[in-house]
Amino acid sequence: MKKPFLAAAYVLMVVFLITVWSCRKKDQTCTAVITVTDAAGAPQSGATVHLFPNTTSTLTVSDEADTTQTTDGSGKSTFKFKLQAILNASVTIGGLSGSGIVKLEPAETVEKTIIVQ
Repeated sequence: MKKPFLAAAYVLMVVFLITVWSCRKKDQTCTAVITVTDAAGAPQSGATVHLFPNTTSTLTVSDEADTTQTTDGSGKSTFKFKLQAILNASVTIGGLSGSGIVKLEPAETVEKTIIVQ
């Protein structure tokens, strides 16, 4: 009598664990890595990178989507967002500038190089 009970309890425990594991929320963070270079391809450290909502996008964006960072020594800035979006990117350093568009996707890292001239 104990063996069928133990087998049933084991099966129920396995089903429960599979259900809990499969229902856990996966990380949906959208990441954008912006690399800034000059026309010769040299990375631009200290460039100001501004990401802001694209007004023609039909995606809902939050206030976090309007943000500014400075590039590191390798000319990169990394941005993380909770929601997917289409963002404009504007870059300035000294008298140089550049721009582009970044499309954020859930759980993906999007890399974009912007050339300043």
